[in-house]
Amino acid sequence: MKTSFASELATSFEVSTRRPRVAELDRDDLEHMLAYQRLLAGKNITRTIVRQSKDAIFISTGDGRFVDVNQPLLDLLGYDPEDIVGQYIKSICVNPSDGEMLQQEVEQKGYVIDYKIKLYKKDATELVCAVTSTVRWYNDESMPGNQPLFKSWVRKVV
Repeated sequence: MKTSFASELATSFEVSTRRPRVAELDRDDLEHMLAYQRLLAGKNITRTIVRQSKDAIFISTGDGRFVDVNQPLLDLLGYDPEDIVGQYIKSICVNPSDGEMLQQEVEQKGYVIDYKIKLYKKDATELVCAVTSTVRWYNDESMPGNQPLFKSWVRKVV
């Protein structure tokens, strides 16, 4: 089967005009993959710091759910990880609206320092705590989990 010079020229033109677009897509995919790996590395570093710290620390989502907690926090409050991870912070607050106000203040200011809050220990005793919290926004819309994560330190107020 013979092809005409015009059809060969048209095919050659299509290939040459598509190559830059294919290269651009490959570059975008590579940049997306690298950004995703940086995001995961940052989250893994944060989790490692939380777990190895001697301070009572938790990480929560923007809607107030515990994502990760460390052993000093569990020791302070008397909970097991399965009791608390996935629960809302307000579920352990003596006054649930305090948990919501804490979340709102951190979102607005980007941090809080020594925010006083009463928490329930697992045995239902009340514990006055000071929470210092910072927010990290993952604003890259191409990334999964486009939401704030709150990293919070908790200490018992004597």
